[in-house]
Formats: sequence, structure tokens, C-alpha cells
Amino acid sequence: AELMVSRLPTLFLGQWGPLPSEAHLMMGSGAIYWLALGGAVVAAMLGWVLLPLLRSDRTARFWALGMMLALIPACGMAPMNRQLIFAGIGAMGLLGLLVAEVLKGEPGQGVSRPARAAIKGVAVILVVVHGGLAPAELRMFSRYMVGMSHAAASFDRFPGMDSWTGYEDLIIVNHPVPDHVGHMAGRRDVAGQSVPRRIRTLTSAGSAVEVYRTGEKTLVVRPEAGYLANLTSSLGRDEHHPMSAGEVVRLSGVTITVGELNSDGRPIEARFDFDLPLEDESMQWVYWEQGEFKAFALPAVGQGVRIPEGGVPF
Repeated sequence: AELMVSRLPTLFLGQWGPLPSEAHLMMGSGAIYWLALGGAVVAAMLGWVLLPLLRSDRTARFWALGMMLALIPACGMAPMNRQLIFAGIGAMGLLGLLVAEVLKGEPGQGVSRPARAAIKGVAVILVVVHGGLAPAELRMFSRYMVGMSHAAASFDRFPGMDSWTGYEDLIIVNHPVPDHVGHMAGRRDVAGQSVPRRIRTLTSAGSAVEVYRTGEKTLVVRPEAGYLANLTSSLGRDEHHPMSAGEVVRLSGVTITVGELNSDGRPIEARFDFDLPLEDESMQWVYWEQGEFKAFALPAVGQGVRIPEGGVPF
């Protein structure tokens, strides 16, 4: 219920307004609340415009109810326009009925002349948004999640990948879109190409990263912005499931220990204890810099290295 307060209005704004729901992913962690406020305003305005139609037309009520019910399960994940397929069917029906009323010269029966003029104006705006802007947005955002084609290609290129045998561990120190590794591995597997035995991403490339080596098998990683710094990186772990200092996560080949937390309760440090020495020939180390992955030179024990913010190439 708490998530619906922010997600449902954001999805509603994506359905009816010019901004796509996923705009919050590019506007910072607090942007979803401002988009939700905008969605609530749009919902109130649209409700006023559609109220006469909803009162007089049971078909309009059917479309409206279907749209709102379809938005509820869409709140189960971070708002994106691709979740609006079923809600869009109801919205399409409502918009069609509204435009038909305007074309017949009968919008908002029973309301004042200024109100009818306002309803006509909103109908024109909606036609422009959905008939003009929406097709252009569809072309652009249909390439989401990974953005432009050159970005997707750069995420799939790793030094030494032509010699992968399926028995190596690929260790990515920083990745601009960490969850994309699953897309890369899946595509290679479907194409019959070798996939590393394990892929481990240590942090995001969204901020500068300090990497310290404290032992033969151990690295301590400190991203400047901390972990879970943006909505994309927190899709798998949000503020409702906080991590605690000293918490241990065990994966095959590595044990991760949460270090210091910041004032937001987010980790700003993690220790990675690998089962094998870091220079083991089965481990391939890469990092992201200037729009591409490069081989990562491991620091000596007791030494560290700072990787500048890598950014996202789209």
C-alpha cells in the first residue's frame, strides 16, 4: 500500500501525460515523489474532465474501472511505461469516447460554457500528446532497458571474451548498469557462445570507486556515492529491506561483508573475500572507464586504486 502511494500516480502520469513513467530513473532517487505529485494533479484534472462522461456512459465507466484495476498489479515494480499495456487499453477507450463527445459538440453536458471549453481544450491536448508525442516516445523508449544500441554493444564487450571457455569467473569491479550482466549472459548462451562460470559485479560505475586490497584474497570496495545510491541499483534491495553493518552475504566463490553505513542506512563499504587468490588464472578482472570495459590491474596487498566515475553512455 505504501508503494502504491508513489507508484500508481507515477504510472497514471506515464499513461496520460507527456512524461514516461521511467523518467524518475533519470531524475534522481527523490524524483518519483515529484512525479507522483504531478500524477495526482493530472488524475484530479482528468477526473473533472471525464466526470460528466462517466456519469452518463456506462461504457466509459467500464473502461475507467478496467484501467484503474490494471494499474494496481503494475505497482509491483519500479514504474515504467512497459507496465501500462493493459491499463492503456482502458485509457484508449476513455480517450476515444471523450474525443467522440467533443466531435459531436456535446462535451460535458450539464456544465457551464467555460467548463465545456476547458474540456475541449484538454481533449485537444490529449490528442496532441497521444497522437503526436507518444509515437515518437515509443520509438525511443522501446529500446529501454539498455538505452541506445551503442550502449548495449559496449556493455557486451569485454577484453579477452573471445577466449572464454565457460570455466572462468568474470569479476566486474564497476558496471554502469549492473543488472545488465544477466542480459549479456543470456544473449550469449542463446547464441551458443561461451559464458563465464560466474559473473560478479562489485559496485556501480555511477560514482567514483575506491578499491583497497587488504589480503591475498580480499578487496574492500568503497563507492563514493555508497551502495544503492539510485533507483536502478536498488531494484533488488530497497529502503524497506535495509542492510546492516557486519551483514554477510555468501555466494559461490566469494563472501561479502557489509561495512560502514551512511546516515541514510545505505552501505558505503563492502569487503569481498574470495575463495581463491585474486590473481588466480580462473579469475578475469575488468572495470568500466570512458565508455568501455578494460582489464583491471589488481593493486598489491596494502595498496589501493581510485576509479573515476564511469557514467552511462546514453
